[in-house]
Amino acid sequence: MFGSLVTGDVNWALATAGSASTFLQSGNIMPLAIAQKKRSPLFPNIPTVEEAGGPAGYEVLTWLAILAPRGTPPATIKRINGGLADVLSDSKIQEHLRQFGFVPEQTTAEQLAGIIDEAIKTNAALVKLIGASASQ
Repeated sequence: MFGSLVTGDVNWALATAGSASTFLQSGNIMPLAIAQKKRSPLFPNIPTVEEAGGPAGYEVLTWLAILAPRGTPPATIKRINGGLADVLSDSKIQEHLRQFGFVPEQTTAEQLAGIIDEAIKTNAALVKLIGASASQ
């Protein structure tokens, strides 16, 4: 995608900070806006979609999570989450993740469940709005 953007075969693209960061840092592409409610700490000079004149509150979130099977004992989830918190608190790990365009955040299992529920609601509303379906 970015090769086509750089050569001018494609006029614009919507991408994650991680996939675009190398091209942004090299100056090979010009960012118009970031699809977040507030500016990214990784790219503080890029305005939000709202700041650039787009719809208020427009946001496209990308996140990664580790999930366990339903019924996993709470103590096991707590132990895994604690181990992840230890790893994510390491400054070298944080810097490595930032190089890929990620802003590391540690959440609880309950917070993650809320994030997933919100994503389902948002995407379900979008699918309904555009009339998309998974049937063939």
